[in-house]
Amino acid sequence: FNEGFATLVEREGVLRWLQGESNHAALDAWWTTQDRELSFVALLMQTRKRLGKIYQLPLTDQQKRSRKADEFRLLSEEYQNLKALWGGFDGYDAWFEHEPNNARLASVATYEQWVPAFRLLLVRAGGEMEEFYQACDRLAQLPAAQRREEMESLQEAALEAGLDNWSTAGDVSY
Repeated sequence: FNEGFATLVEREGVLRWLQGESNHAALDAWWTTQDRELSFVALLMQTRKRLGKIYQLPLTDQQKRSRKADEFRLLSEEYQNLKALWGGFDGYDAWFEHEPNNARLASVATYEQWVPAFRLLLVRAGGEMEEFYQACDRLAQLPAAQRREEMESLQEAALEAGLDNWSTAGDVSY
């Protein structure tokens, strides 16, 4: 919850600051960075989702390990495809210097999982940060199970509204 909140506030804050500076070159560079980051994160989350499905299958542990290794090889191949689309940009090569594993995927998910839900809250707040903070505070006061249920509902609505793609943030009207 807190990590997704922090991620949304960071991105929104940087976007607003850059827009206020009227530095088009810096804003364009930031969008390029965001697009790359979100493409990379989406790749990691797709891998995590596929792995989750594998773990639910009635397979032996050895079969699951083999399928997991296949998924991580596919992840590396898909990353190479992304790099090609980016003209060779290698800013995420360091992520692959260590063997990919579930814990590393989970750490990324921790920061990204609820960002669409928080974006929806910001849109509902008309872009007003104080109103957004109050809505988040109300959520934080809920018992954990109820908060999770509310976040899942917000997430579903956000995804239906197309708020899962940060590169459309400039298109969101408050």
